[in-house]
Amino acid sequence: MQIPPVNYLPTADGHIGWQSWGEGEPVILDTVPSFMAGIEDVPDQPRFLRWVTGLAGIGRLLRYDPPGVGTSDAGSVPPTFADWADAGVKVLDAAGVEKAAVIGSGGTAFAAFRMWERHPDRVSALLLVNGAARIAKGEDYPDGVDLSVGDVLVSNATSPETAANDDLDLMLMAPTAATDPDFRSWWGRVARRNARPRIAGPINAEIWALDLRYLLPTITVPTLVVVRSNIASGPAIGKAVADAVPGARYVEVPGQDLVPFIGDFDPILAEIRALLTGERHANNADRVFAAVMFTDLVGSTEEVVRRGDGPWRALLADHVAMVKHEVERFGGRLVKDLGDGTLCTFPVPGVALRCALSLVERSEGQLGVPMRAGVHGGEIELQGEDVAGINVHIAARVSALANAGEVLVSTTLVDLVAGSPFAFEDRGMHELKGVPGSRQVWAAKEA
Repeated sequence: MQIPPVNYLPTADGHIGWQSWGEGEPVILDTVPSFMAGIEDVPDQPRFLRWVTGLAGIGRLLRYDPPGVGTSDAGSVPPTFADWADAGVKVLDAAGVEKAAVIGSGGTAFAAFRMWERHPDRVSALLLVNGAARIAKGEDYPDGVDLSVGDVLVSNATSPETAANDDLDLMLMAPTAATDPDFRSWWGRVARRNARPRIAGPINAEIWALDLRYLLPTITVPTLVVVRSNIASGPAIGKAVADAVPGARYVEVPGQDLVPFIGDFDPILAEIRALLTGERHANNADRVFAAVMFTDLVGSTEEVVRRGDGPWRALLADHVAMVKHEVERFGGRLVKDLGDGTLCTFPVPGVALRCALSLVERSEGQLGVPMRAGVHGGEIELQGEDVAGINVHIAARVSALANAGEVLVSTTLVDLVAGSPFAFEDRGMHELKGVPGSRQVWAAKEA
């Protein structure tokens, strides 16, 4: 899926930056899954990009930077969640949309609630991921989070020099990614760029001061509350929302990350799709663009003989765990375990290639067995959790041509990553079994 351009909507306080992803019905309005991450930060974080393209695969997705974040102006007075909700309505107007399913996660769930409170006629559904109507613990709210945590977060937001070496926000919001240096670097950059003290301080303070529980019984649109079972705040604050909203659907999924695009978010996307379309997975006829990667451990038969069945089974389990970790780190999806190989997909070709190179480099050192990989890009068919189509076959055939420690790619993939820091060596023309004509393949390396 192409990254859409940023549109600018004039307002009394400046401009609001917004994007339109995908097309058709339903329409989803995203109130931003982390208030410090702007709409132009998506391509820099592969997991974030896969989350956004997943939402856009359900229907038309409207994303915007709320006032004071990213591409949107802040105005003379620090904005509130009510201002963020009002900005969302302006985006709906600009996009020619009467109603949308409004999604909010973590603290930005307050913007979704304010949208319902102030503009109920523009809301077709509420989609809440790890969201709450109140965060802070109180006498009548024992399941909330201790205010001392909020005091530190508000202090860090208003005094960035104090927060420079403080990982509290990262450990609360994305603990499974906290040790990933690439993610930590991205997290720090977007925080400095978007969560500027004049905006971040008041918004953080509002998060810990708000109590919107009074709104919950008034909600009359379909409402989904998805909560990860091991988030730091606990699932109870999400369960309290679902219990108070008439007819709300409550779902707990495994995981501990408050930010929805970290960890395994496919179950969350499936629940959103089910609420909005009645189908838990994409229709069999759905076609999307993807970069397809096959990996394969080299010399499997010899290794089974040398190691024995039991140790080999243990190694295969370690192999799948390693691939899954790397693929998710790069924002891809492990589609299936093929025994001594894997099939994976990615929304961005260059990211798929980086992941393939990383896996091939790591395999012999971590597993003691060399790996080979092949990457190709094109339209594929979604068949539930599986994928199919000619481009999947091409990726498999390209992979089968690779030598140990080598990543081969198609000419299509070379063209798709033009301008990226990769080098390619010609490996000649080959007839790929089951694929008409001859194809040129290339060995890929970091430039």
